[in-house]
Amino acid sequence: MAKPPVPEVVTTITKWFAEVRNLLRTESVRPRSGDMTQTPYGNLGKWMLTSSDGPADWPNQGFPLVTLYQPINVVIVDPTSATAAESATKLNTALTAAGFPPEPIHAAGYRAVINGISYGQQPTAPLQAFANAHWLLTNDHGRVFGSTPAPDGSGFVWTANFSREGTGFVYIVPTHVYVSFNQARDAVRDGLIASGATDLGVLDMNNTLSGRTTTGDHDGYAVVIRLT
Repeated sequence: MAKPPVPEVVTTITKWFAEVRNLLRTESVRPRSGDMTQTPYGNLGKWMLTSSDGPADWPNQGFPLVTLYQPINVVIVDPTSATAAESATKLNTALTAAGFPPEPIHAAGYRAVINGISYGQQPTAPLQAFANAHWLLTNDHGRVFGSTPAPDGSGFVWTANFSREGTGFVYIVPTHVYVSFNQARDAVRDGLIASGATDLGVLDMNNTLSGRTTTGDHDGYAVVIRLT
């Protein structure tokens, strides 16, 4: 006699337990605040950091039993500003023109390291990030860090983390939930280029994680954009 088919729910549960078992066997690699990548734009920190300078993670029900860390995935070069204050104004103007103005109801106070110095975020207002949609909608949003003087002495360099989020729940708590790093990175690049910035290609930041620590869909590359 033929064996009766295994119910789909049993197959699903069995697969889930196998995945959990394999995950728990995986050695976790935890990022460090001082992780750096040497680039033509300086020694750039690999991670967005919390206000206490620890690597920032994103609690998310979509990644149970793992920690989702937030990588630096955008570099912005301002070759013409004479002061850091002028560069900050130029950055905010460029991102607003690109469709990413400062928007409220986003966690703030993040930092990142460039050339060994921990820099705070733009925008600087409480509970704001640069975003292309209202916080109740799926949106691409990010924080930009710096600025540091460019290695050649002309202008300034910024780094950033951009991510796409939707609304959802972490277990029973309503919150923003992670969707993608790559899609948000590409969206801000496209917006800046459409508004007059120059695409300088990509940098290999060597900042991907997988297993019990992860960077989601991040591919390890940061886009590099030059402001006009």
